[in-house]
Amino acid sequence: ENSQQYQWVRSYPYNKGTQVWVSGQLKTEGVDYLLDGTSGETRIKLLQGNGSVTVVYAYFYPALQVKMEVRDYLRSSESVQHTSGINQFCGACHTDYNTDTGDIDTSTGSSDKLTGQYTEAYRHQVGFKVDEFKAFLPLTNMVYEKRSNGDVMTCLTCHYAHGVSKEFWKRTLLDTTNQKVYGYWSEVGENGLKEIAGSSALKRAPNMGTCETCHRKGPGAEGYNANTGQNVSVIATTYESQTGATAVGSSSCQSCHPKYYTGWKKTAHFDNSVGCENCHGNGSLHVKAPNSRNITNPATKTVGGKVDTCGTAACHGNGATKRTEIYDFGGVSESIIYYGEAMSQVQEFKESKHYSKAGVYCSTCHNPHGMIADKNGIEKQLKYLPNALCGSCHDTGAAFDWATFMPKVGRDDGSDQALHSFTAFETEMPGLR
Repeated sequence: ENSQQYQWVRSYPYNKGTQVWVSGQLKTEGVDYLLDGTSGETRIKLLQGNGSVTVVYAYFYPALQVKMEVRDYLRSSESVQHTSGINQFCGACHTDYNTDTGDIDTSTGSSDKLTGQYTEAYRHQVGFKVDEFKAFLPLTNMVYEKRSNGDVMTCLTCHYAHGVSKEFWKRTLLDTTNQKVYGYWSEVGENGLKEIAGSSALKRAPNMGTCETCHRKGPGAEGYNANTGQNVSVIATTYESQTGATAVGSSSCQSCHPKYYTGWKKTAHFDNSVGCENCHGNGSLHVKAPNSRNITNPATKTVGGKVDTCGTAACHGNGATKRTEIYDFGGVSESIIYYGEAMSQVQEFKESKHYSKAGVYCSTCHNPHGMIADKNGIEKQLKYLPNALCGSCHDTGAAFDWATFMPKVGRDDGSDQALHSFTAFETEMPGLR
């Protein structure tokens, strides 16, 4: 009775560290003893069958008692800017979830270091910089910590410090019978709700809005949506296919894909009014409910499909499948001039061994979304500089023989561009210069 009194921390993950030994023997809670913490400190009540008790040892995690003195409340015109210590404060109890430990892997996405010591539950990183999505955070009451080396994510970016009420949580769930948000309609009681994640004190309304603030709607949310029945007020025909989509223009893609959009504006595609939807299809449904099912991604196509994406009549081919008499060819600007013959640029490439044997496609080498500059500032729409690009597959050294493998050939627009069948010996093409 006169010993120091403690309230034991007995919830996850600390319950694994709770042990009670009686007379040198480890005892089992509920069988040999009970723990009572209802009076502000934890008391051990030994049950019958322990025999003559000589000494009791208890191993536990003592609860922290934090006393706060609020001298003044915030006025409506005031706000709080965190500068340090939030993650460490939360981590005093939520040990597994504080990844802000100085280990770069736990704050940059290394999945093998995101499971904790006490549990394998998923942990979102904290302590990393929020530069890429900071502009979105104030819109959803999400905050960050302003440190000397930059603005970083904390536990309070996504969570309320003091939890949320049951009524608030229910308003974020879906009435699965009537497809309405529970709390605003009352046709179905709590048994009609479907939720797999619990509240977690997330700043979310509607459901999962917190995650979508940074991750946006997309493939990362598909599994959650499928398992919970949540569709964020979007009907199935909107997010399950591209059927019925209309064009919205490349500028609509900028907010979610800023790097691709900025790079694309430097390319010949932009100069020739070839936009995002020329390759990815109409995007109205994708803009409304972004995910991989309602947009075309050429990267998921077969090798032939990827090449054919570039080989439409308006782009790098006119649909020709063989050499055609030049006066019948239609004047495609990037066709090769032969002695009385012509071939689309894509078909020219399809006659190469790179395509037929190695499965190389256009974007293996070319970057549809950007340019790369050499030391003289000359930009090319390639993924790497030419010698490095070819050297990634061919052991050619620095002196790549361009004149032999990719000689200049005449185009009907008057330009000389490199041959994309790669060698005259492969296809026996005439007209080489």
